[in-house]
Amino acid sequence: MSARSYLPALAIWLLACTPVEKQLPPVPPPPPPPDGPATVLVLDVVGNGPLPGISVVVNDADGGYLETLITNDDGIATVEEVPTGGSITVVRPYDNSYDLTTIFEIEPGDELVMGRKAGRDWNYVGSMEVLLPVGPGNNDHYIIHTKCGEEDIGSSTSGDIEFLGFCQDGEFSVFALAQDFPISAYSIYSSGHTFAAGGTIDLTGATWLPGGTYTVALTQLPAGLNYISALWNATEDGFKMGRGYGLDDLDTEPNAVTIDIPSQDGGDGSNVLIELHRSNASDQIIREQRTANRYDNSYPAMALPMLSWPLYSFEDKTLSWSEQIPGAAADAFRAMLFWTTGPDEAPTYFTWTFIGSPERTSLHVPTMPASLGDIEPTFSATSSDTCNQSGCPHIELIETDVSDGYRDMRQEPDVDWRFVDREGNVSGLPPEKRIRISGMFLDMSE
Repeated sequence: MSARSYLPALAIWLLACTPVEKQLPPVPPPPPPPDGPATVLVLDVVGNGPLPGISVVVNDADGGYLETLITNDDGIATVEEVPTGGSITVVRPYDNSYDLTTIFEIEPGDELVMGRKAGRDWNYVGSMEVLLPVGPGNNDHYIIHTKCGEEDIGSSTSGDIEFLGFCQDGEFSVFALAQDFPISAYSIYSSGHTFAAGGTIDLTGATWLPGGTYTVALTQLPAGLNYISALWNATEDGFKMGRGYGLDDLDTEPNAVTIDIPSQDGGDGSNVLIELHRSNASDQIIREQRTANRYDNSYPAMALPMLSWPLYSFEDKTLSWSEQIPGAAADAFRAMLFWTTGPDEAPTYFTWTFIGSPERTSLHVPTMPASLGDIEPTFSATSSDTCNQSGCPHIELIETDVSDGYRDMRQEPDVDWRFVDREGNVSGLPPEKRIRISGMFLDMSE
């Protein structure tokens, strides 16, 4: 029997053997959220020890003040009566700054862990010096990458790598770049090193190797894009080590584009960052730690909604935004406000992070008790502006397969979002994981 006649015969046989009355069982409803109080664990930024004596403010769904809890010796505050649709705000004062984090739509059974880079030891443990040979030609700007981070040493051929507690153990690699901006042209890759405080890694006998190209193809692009870039990354243990850069300025509006990205010797190219920009809408960042056969380069399958310009009202204490171009579903939104008060010689810096479900298109800043002082966002002649040393106001939609939806993501937001800093920059990802961001700066003028 030919293949042409075999397929219809198989379909008829399947229909004949399938009882008409048989139906698939209904999909069970999702389990209800667990009963009981919500707990908030507050950790120190450095060392991740528990922080006692920290205020945790509870507000209702409209932002009205309900109560203030204080973390105990174990850094834990317990919300006994969880308000429907309510929020908690953790207020962490430092020497000359305040760090506030609000999590919306809390539920009974939440076990919220607050602490940037939770679960890692961020104490400084020492440094090592790296010695490099002179770069070829005009490639005389040097950057050193390790799993502990990146060090830009400028035109010097020697520089220090700083080590923190979480990255001092085990062997590590050094990935050095010699650049002639804006393109990374030559690299040195050296593996098998171990940390020794005050030690030296001498790479002066190594040879700078020229890079190649890595091709990224994007298809099914939306209308209106005016800038696309792709960034190649070598990685070790999920940390950025090296990078190349590719760019396509869009004079027209193609449905597809292919970008050849400069790449460097010594990395597998398994981490590619794609940025899509549209005038008067949010920018898109798409990163996937992947294998070549797994990568999905179709725009509709990758892109979150593009946001219109968000607005913040100091009078109403309300932040609002909307979707300019629809896209795939996000897991959560994160908004960040920055402001500075006081005289220039003695400023006080404020950072307020808001985390909520992706269905929201607005938020009202929760009311804080007078006992905590004047910590509400302000804009005045004595303020430097609405940016400060920590960053500038912005909002992001975020989706990642490191977490499973908003409820999972809000339990330890600093773990799930450790790949996105306060400026929206993305660092390394675990193997076979993806993160997508749609971000836009805020208009906070009065």
